[in-house]
Amino acid sequence: MTSDEATRLAELLDKMRAAILAGNLGALTPLGQAAEQLLAEPVPMTQAEAMALREKAAQNLACLVAAGRGVRAAQRRLVEVREAVMGVMSVYDAHGQRAACAAANSLIQRM
Repeated sequence: MTSDEATRLAELLDKMRAAILAGNLGALTPLGQAAEQLLAEPVPMTQAEAMALREKAAQNLACLVAAGRGVRAAQRRLVEVREAVMGVMSVYDAHGQRAACAAANSLIQRM
């Protein structure tokens, strides 16, 4: 037997996952608020329902962590591109330490 609240919560978690995978992070706020309202009072559910909801939430968390890593990588890349346009390039020494050096103007292509 499934409770209506547990079913609605599972649907919200599915919608959250779809929004994360689609990159629609703005949709998470209203979905999260709906989940908070639903969880404001105890939700009657079986142990199996609780475990399924926990698994869905864990999957969503893993997707959000990966999305955060992707956003940070994109930010780093944008900084690198901006520095290259400004004539600053990064190089790495024999110890793997990053250092900035001036780029030769002839190496930079402008579009």
